[in-house]
Amino acid sequence: MNTNSEQTKKIKLASKTEPALSSGTWQLKVTQELSGNTALNNAHIRSEEFTFSCEADPYALDSSQVYSVYPPDGCFGKFETTLPSIVLKRRTLPWERIIPECPAAPWLALLLFSENEPVTLQTVKREDKTDINDMQNDACLELEIPPKLFRDVCPSMEDLKLSVHSRFAGRDDKVTESVPLDEWMSVITAGRLPCSSTDEHALKNTVYLVSMEHAGTMIADRNQISQNQSVHLPVLAHWSFYSRSEEYDFHVLFEGLSADALRILPQEDISEQNKCLLERGYVPMNHYLRDGGKTVSWYHGPLRPWNIEVSSEHYRWFSDSALIYDPQLEMFDVSISAAFQLGRMLALQNGAFTSALVQFREQRKRNAASRQNQNVLLRALQKTNSTLEQSKINTQKDNENHQPDLEESLRSFAAQVLLNENHQDTVADNDMTRRVGSLASSLSSANNIVDFPFTGNLDEEIPAEIVQPLTEWSLLYGIPYHYLVPHKSILPPESIRFFHLDHNWLTAMLDGATSPGRFFDVDFEFDSEIINKIIQSVYTNSVKIRPYLQGKQGAELDSLIKERSSVMLAQLESAKKSLTPAQSNTLSAASFLCTGFLLRSDLVKGWRGLEFRAYADRDENTNPLPALRIEVIGNNILLGIYIGKIARLEIMQPPEGMYMGFEKKPGGGYRKMLRNPQNGALYDDKYADVVMRNSIGVMDWKATADNIGKALPQATSVTSSYMALEMIQNPATGIVRLL
Repeated sequence: MNTNSEQTKKIKLASKTEPALSSGTWQLKVTQELSGNTALNNAHIRSEEFTFSCEADPYALDSSQVYSVYPPDGCFGKFETTLPSIVLKRRTLPWERIIPECPAAPWLALLLFSENEPVTLQTVKREDKTDINDMQNDACLELEIPPKLFRDVCPSMEDLKLSVHSRFAGRDDKVTESVPLDEWMSVITAGRLPCSSTDEHALKNTVYLVSMEHAGTMIADRNQISQNQSVHLPVLAHWSFYSRSEEYDFHVLFEGLSADALRILPQEDISEQNKCLLERGYVPMNHYLRDGGKTVSWYHGPLRPWNIEVSSEHYRWFSDSALIYDPQLEMFDVSISAAFQLGRMLALQNGAFTSALVQFREQRKRNAASRQNQNVLLRALQKTNSTLEQSKINTQKDNENHQPDLEESLRSFAAQVLLNENHQDTVADNDMTRRVGSLASSLSSANNIVDFPFTGNLDEEIPAEIVQPLTEWSLLYGIPYHYLVPHKSILPPESIRFFHLDHNWLTAMLDGATSPGRFFDVDFEFDSEIINKIIQSVYTNSVKIRPYLQGKQGAELDSLIKERSSVMLAQLESAKKSLTPAQSNTLSAASFLCTGFLLRSDLVKGWRGLEFRAYADRDENTNPLPALRIEVIGNNILLGIYIGKIARLEIMQPPEGMYMGFEKKPGGGYRKMLRNPQNGALYDDKYADVVMRNSIGVMDWKATADNIGKALPQATSVTSSYMALEMIQNPATGIVRLL
């Protein structure tokens, strides 16, 4: 585990991000002026006026706006020196409304209370009747706080200003989100330490995101808080956690991870052959036969403990043709068969894909038949003297017009022959009859019998409606979890498991996905010709999925795709070196090496936006591997897939989620080790005392900021961004090295 401050170089901090328009009602007036001749100069166009409101809802917050919270919701841990915080996706949100008495302060704050404190969360009727809220619910959440308790926790205007800031964090190494997110977010930090229990009982702490808009007089002067009347504040979000003696942080969770290959560890009391299969990623599974019988068969998914040689068989008639029987074990291997059948089910579930696939297949068959008809008729007609010149003329016209009209001419000629019902005794008709006889004679010749080929135009573009779903399936999007991890022992809690991607399994799945509509020999012949091109298109397009999902555009997108494609080509070239010349000629895009990991841990749930970097070198940060997919696929399960072989994996605490905290002083009280404002590096011997306002752990932000300013004379003023830089806990990076 590395706990240096390298990540502080990746983030940017801003003290305040005001919206482009301040809150309130705005009026837009549109006028037009015409210039030109006298008539235009005298023309009058009526102006238009529009009125609109620009403000955040003071009583509700869309839950999707909450990016992450710390401590995580529902977790247990030792948080006695941690200031809870919330990260909001909209960077301007804390400044989108105004506290009239404190216009320079944000209108949102975090208040923390323990389960022993008499605060009440209740649902009440909304008070506002403005047009902007007519479409909202009539009710909202409200927190009732006793006056004495609120006096103790109520932030001052300076507290509000110093506890909220905007933070930038790049998203290149992060988990892919379903919707691209802005790299700038807003962070709000509570000014109170969590309450801890003195016994083994974990004490529940709840944090509330509240609106302070109508508490301006109390913020400006806490003496204005009534001694007899409770304070009521609108609640926009809230979460709870439990404080106890056991540590809960990134470092502890990472150190507790179990790392291994993705497999079931074999027991000592099984046969060597079964042990070998378990080592290769196989799992014995119940197998229900079509006739109602039951047996046990071996199965492995697309994630294997080590690399598997790519097979040259890319297409099959049906799933049962991929069953493998082991006479020694008297058991089936159903892996490839299951992959084929899964692909078929995925395709049939996607109506648009299946429709496009069938249309593409039928159109190619028609095109191939048309080309073959032209070839056969031309060869036949060239043997008749009477039509040779005409065919030459037609061919010459084709070359001149760059449009094939030979088939149309031949069809017209055939129609005249077949519909020759009048003037049978004319010389022209007799000549036409002789042509028909010659044509029939030439077609019956054994030398003119040809196959029905599809290789005439394999370079035609495969529709995106076909390639896109296949590409997503090849990266395991939409694949049920039990196909990837067929047994819970493969991925136990708090573990990270590494794998190689089995392209034989994936290719069988893609083959199954392209099988709908494959009814006749001609369909199978078509698929056997085109499947290699489809697979190549799928794997070469797989490098584009993650950049698209990250919202990359323009030159940046083109650069990322080019970079990833070059790495894939390098992997193919590397694979060719270990093959014979014959094998090298048949090497497809499916042969590139692809590895990854599955992480099952509270790290996934507790730190949204985890960052991952994979390298081909075990001991150095060189030869980085491009990620094809980094995504959460379960409540606390994360999947990562990379081009190349992972030798070193770094897991980093997300910069936007770095929380504020400090340490206890040996003699009592709290202190914070300071950072160099220029590069974020920690000083070895510079500390600032953290000032507490009272005995219940409420921090005095202004007094603490003054202490930081005194310890660092180069700081002209300690703003919220400066405060965040000094108060964030040292970010951690976990490193896993593979053998």
